[in-house]
Amino acid sequence: MLLVLIAVGTVLTTKMVNAAPLDPYLEVKPNSYVTNQLKTFDISVWLNNITADKRLIGVQFSLKYNSTLLDVKGVTEGPFLAQFNQTVTPPSPTFFTATWNSTHVTVGIIILPNPVDPLYTVFPEGSGELATITFEGIYLPAQLYTPLSCGLELEGIMLIDDTTHEIPYLPPVNGSYEITLTLLGDINGDQKVNIADLATAALAYGAYGPDGPDRLYPGLPASPRWYPVGPMADINNNNRVDIYDLVIIAKNFGKSYL
Repeated sequence: MLLVLIAVGTVLTTKMVNAAPLDPYLEVKPNSYVTNQLKTFDISVWLNNITADKRLIGVQFSLKYNSTLLDVKGVTEGPFLAQFNQTVTPPSPTFFTATWNSTHVTVGIIILPNPVDPLYTVFPEGSGELATITFEGIYLPAQLYTPLSCGLELEGIMLIDDTTHEIPYLPPVNGSYEITLTLLGDINGDQKVNIADLATAALAYGAYGPDGPDRLYPGLPASPRWYPVGPMADINNNNRVDIYDLVIIAKNFGKSYL
């Protein structure tokens, strides 16, 4: 039997002139994502190191991906900018928009102002999640241990202050997606099933992914120990690492592709 190994690693790109060491930057999280099947998974985009003196009110970015390997299932707003609501009454502390095509997901967020002067009195500071993009893996390589990959690259970044001027930022931290057919039970991708695979799965034992065990709790964040091993060690695809996954590894113990 065959399973799938998917990995998302960290890649740095160059961007933005005149950025200071403490300027903000965008980041794809988790920086490393590994799983053993075609799965639906979440990638979050974070804004890091923003300070109130930047007077940020809006963010735009695009995330480039390969639609041959991945399909976008949806985009949801993260909680970070909504904390700095300027409006007095509902319905929304921000204006959020997200669109996607066969190459990019594009997101825009504006903090809504007060209806009276001063329009903005509190500005974002710290780090937090801007948006979560849900992907589904849709394509398998034809041969064992012959990986296919694509980048998850942040482009078209704009940080806007309350005078509509752009705020300087540091290069973003990007991700990458890689998919490889492996032997059933080969958790670490070394082309054999042995004690190292059991040990790897044990690192995430008891952990669950986004939306909770069996995906029955929409919106629940993943367990702290889910990344980076959990998605790979969840062999039976129930969004958790449990005894059943260890049993599958044990049943294939000793198999080798070498």
